[in-house]
Amino acid sequence: MAATHGTGGEGPTVHNFEGYGSPNAFHASAVVALVAAALGGGWWFWGDPARNDPPQDSVSKLAQGVKDASNTLKAQFVEARTSAKNLGLQQQVGARIHNDKVLDAGRIEIEVEDESTAILDGIVPDRAAKERAVELTRDTRGVQRVVDRLAVPPPPRIISAP
Repeated sequence: MAATHGTGGEGPTVHNFEGYGSPNAFHASAVVALVAAALGGGWWFWGDPARNDPPQDSVSKLAQGVKDASNTLKAQFVEARTSAKNLGLQQQVGARIHNDKVLDAGRIEIEVEDESTAILDGIVPDRAAKERAVELTRDTRGVQRVVDRLAVPPPPRIISAP
């Protein structure tokens, strides 16, 4: 198999890939060899004669390493996706609560865990404000549970001095 391309007026340059199968197969073989060499020398890929380690064991170790790396990458992707969903839901709840015309939400903190559980924490002026914050959160698309940690301060006590 030969590949040709123009070189700017001098005629085509011919690269002979006979014996390699194809340019892509040659490229893949070169990449595998480079990766194997970079991962600890040729013995890691080809086997360690001093330990009587056949090449097949090294190849299976390489395959297991790739599988482990793939699983780790998948887990990190799921964690990142969950974190992004939590942040998006937290922003939606926050926008609803803080943009409400009736609710004084200056001291309400919002956290989202497990992709659907919203946690409200902080102090609200009265019971009606607490119920409104919970209602707005519960009615936000994507929220399945609300943990209400909002506190209503007790009314002031007036104590007479003797």
